[in-house]
Amino acid sequence: MRSNLLLVLLLLVGCDNSAEERVKLAEKQKETEQKIAKAEQQAKDSVAQAQKEIERLKTELGEAKTKLEEATKSQAGAAEQQKEIEAALAKAKKAYKALVKDELDELNKEIKELSTKAAKAPAATKAATSKTLKQVDLNKKAVAKELGELDTATLETLDSVKAKLDKELATLRASVRSAKAKLP
Repeated sequence: MRSNLLLVLLLLVGCDNSAEERVKLAEKQKETEQKIAKAEQQAKDSVAQAQKEIERLKTELGEAKTKLEEATKSQAGAAEQQKEIEAALAKAKKAYKALVKDELDELNKEIKELSTKAAKAPAATKAATSKTLKQVDLNKKAVAKELGELDTATLETLDSVKAKLDKELATLRASVRSAKAKLP
């Protein structure tokens, strides 16, 4: 009977331990479930934050693409405008060069006539006009040099090159008139 009593006591103690263990186990399970719920909530929050960040980045990317497209269009427009300016500059230089060459042709005809007349003139006149004709030659060379500068002129330098060329042409005209005045 004592062994039965002992057995019953052990069973009772075992039952109490088992009830305590069940309570502890239930508490542990509750804590674990809370931790899992907290971790799940943190994961959901992180996912939501990441999605907001992705949306923000998508918006920024869209804005950057739009700006890039606008810049590309602007650059293409600027390149086209540059081509138009270069074409207009080339056309203006060509037209001005043609005018200068026409005037030079006229002046060269006059210079030829002057040289012919000077060759037939008396010795005193020949000496006076020879010096003037040498000056005419120097002036022609200066005009030719400035005419060469016109080919390399840019939009920024075109006005100054034209001004120099006009000045040299005026000097050439004056020297031709001077030579004419010395001949009969």
